[in-house]
Amino acid sequence: MTLANFDLNTDVRVMAYAYPFGTFTWGLSPLGGSDVLGDGDLQPFNINCEIVSIDLDTSSSIEDGIFTRPQAGVCNVTLKSKNYDPFASGFLHVGTAIDLEQTIDVYGNYGILFSGVIDAADITYNPDGSTNFNLTITDNLKQVFNSTIEGSFNLATYAGHSAPFDTFEAIEAVIASSGTGVSFFGDGIPAGMVPNITGTDLDTGTVLNSLFNCELGFFWWNNAGFGLQGKARNFADNLTPIYTISNTHTEDATHICLAGINAGFERDAIVNKVVATLASNETIKATAVNQDMVDLCGEITSQVTLDLYNSTALTNWVNDVTLRSAARVVKSVTGRAVDATNKMTALTNYQIGDSIRVEFSRDSVEIAENYLVTGVSHLISVDGWLTELQLWKGN
Repeated sequence: MTLANFDLNTDVRVMAYAYPFGTFTWGLSPLGGSDVLGDGDLQPFNINCEIVSIDLDTSSSIEDGIFTRPQAGVCNVTLKSKNYDPFASGFLHVGTAIDLEQTIDVYGNYGILFSGVIDAADITYNPDGSTNFNLTITDNLKQVFNSTIEGSFNLATYAGHSAPFDTFEAIEAVIASSGTGVSFFGDGIPAGMVPNITGTDLDTGTVLNSLFNCELGFFWWNNAGFGLQGKARNFADNLTPIYTISNTHTEDATHICLAGINAGFERDAIVNKVVATLASNETIKATAVNQDMVDLCGEITSQVTLDLYNSTALTNWVNDVTLRSAARVVKSVTGRAVDATNKMTALTNYQIGDSIRVEFSRDSVEIAENYLVTGVSHLISVDGWLTELQLWKGN
């Protein structure tokens, strides 16, 4: 996708969800004032102020080079206006739902770049009579992972059959029972098989992280407001990127100009031995070793206890662990989402879970590899739109 003539205050907008003006809101509306009680739905309102800057960061972190942990996304938006003061109106407050939207086609349609709620706001009154206000917006991941499955929970009752259960149906049951109203979307055929999960007032985040480990896939929070998503085990074998980011320019429609690349190596990213223990019987263990990497770097071990269904599921898990031999990897790439000709490029639409091909050539260094996107950061201002993609080869 390439859209011409980018304008920050036309192609990006900040939408707030609130009750219609004049609806009484406890804690905001003055007692005895003109606001009236109502039972209408929340409605989207364009915060029609000048956008000064946007700093957006979303990611799913990688532990021991194997396990994924979705992280809460944060977006800081600085706005400026001579006509609107959030302190005076009370329209914006902690918990107000916000959608950051961008133009997605030549017809002027908008898509969601980030969705969340206001966590904090800072207001600055300027000498010229204008007001600058910074909104800190976080997505709904914390709401899910900090929730409790109230009362008793029985996975078998929810699923309608006895154990074993695949990890995706277990995650779906946990999410649905959390009371948060979000959804889970799984991509691929899950390989992890788990026993029945029962208990009272279970911690949602703890149960989910255990299930993520058992699947050995990739999990993330979709910051466009679509809930928790996951890719099944061995997803890295089937990465099929559409776009290539490269420092060799071409006119191909799938080319993205590379502005920067960060490559390197670190101990935590090249675990070469994994010892897995079955939670229900700690005498049952299985081990995966990349001996070539042990010989090269020394033994770097990760020990994990997995709540899998049985010893067969544990053996399958270990057999599917990919302890990669690449001592050096690309960690991130940076490109201009709005190019030198003021056109919006494909980088404006990149999300966690997408894939990209990285091609880089300099002197004796040659890189031509497919990567999964594990994090997306946008820096947007009147000076341009810079996007950084955090990358992973997969487990």
